[in-house]
Amino acid sequence: MRVILSAATLLLISAAAAQADNTTMPWIIHVDVSDAIATNQKETFQTSLGTKESSFKQVDNLPGGLVDIGYYINQNITINGSTGLYAARGKTLTAQGYDPVTKTYLSTVNEVSGNMGFIPLVAMMQYHFDSILPGYTPYVGLGAQYTIINSTYHGVSYDTNLGAVADLGLDAWVDTNWALNADVRYYEMEVKGDYSTFTQFPGYKSTNNFNPIVLSLGMAYHF
Repeated sequence: MRVILSAATLLLISAAAAQADNTTMPWIIHVDVSDAIATNQKETFQTSLGTKESSFKQVDNLPGGLVDIGYYINQNITINGSTGLYAARGKTLTAQGYDPVTKTYLSTVNEVSGNMGFIPLVAMMQYHFDSILPGYTPYVGLGAQYTIINSTYHGVSYDTNLGAVADLGLDAWVDTNWALNADVRYYEMEVKGDYSTFTQFPGYKSTNNFNPIVLSLGMAYHF
């Protein structure tokens, strides 16, 4: 029993020693593998007859990535900038057809598939708590994001507004410089689509509050 207690004590002491002074080592970089999950799978179309809701089925997510660079302005608070790449392959868009000339809905329901890529640009502040256990430091963050969107739906253009982003994470320090990282982010993301030259849905404009949750695992480097 004494051996176990001694080993546990040594482990906690070594983990505590692994935590660096953030004022003398002010930079921290996180590099993670990520997956984005859209919380809303419906897209609302606007035509001259009013609005219609369509399904926007996400068939397959592709693994993405997250790179975050932070600078400690004191022992607990960082200013951060980050970006990433998240992609969805085989998104299937289903909606009732619309004729902009006669301004009537068609009896047919069109369904098309394509790929979409998202590149968020994020600025935020994070608060890094003191260790809940030696070597384990949780953090929370709040900031703003703008996301660049690219799609393979020919004739469709997408744009987004500025939105908020909230962050929750945990660093598990291996030594003074390196840590394992787990991170969860929520993006407030309203996506606007212009289908004016898209043959399947001509004359449509759309809005979709994707509001994705991004789950990430990776490494942190503190220097």
